[in-house]
Amino acid sequence: FILRQYEILWDRYQEGKSQLQLQQQLVEVSYDELAQDPMATLDRIYQSLGWALSDKYRSKLQRELGLKAKTTSTATAPAKRTAATTTPSVPSPATYKRNRHKPLPAQLRRVIDHRWGSSFETLGYAKAP
Repeated sequence: FILRQYEILWDRYQEGKSQLQLQQQLVEVSYDELAQDPMATLDRIYQSLGWALSDKYRSKLQRELGLKAKTTSTATAPAKRTAATTTPSVPSPATYKRNRHKPLPAQLRRVIDHRWGSSFETLGYAKAP
């Protein structure tokens, strides 16, 4: 069921993509790219769409992600405690840890690669050796 649902989803996505009047309205981003360098990825998204990322918003995102700002400042204000920073059920992006899963059995991986391989190639994900 799941294998077929993804195939349907992928086919519909490709159909919708081909029907876009302006291809500049779509920016594809892999999870790996976003996880590895979120600010560079966001810069690429904004640039691709012709948008400007303000310094104020960039600083806010860097704080949320726990990144150091690229500009240097000698004075920093103490962080305010808010419900968002004290709620244990909502993890901070800065402390988020990716799930780790056991590798799939080789036979199942081959089935998935066979059925989903074109999407893996299009999105830049490696297929099983």
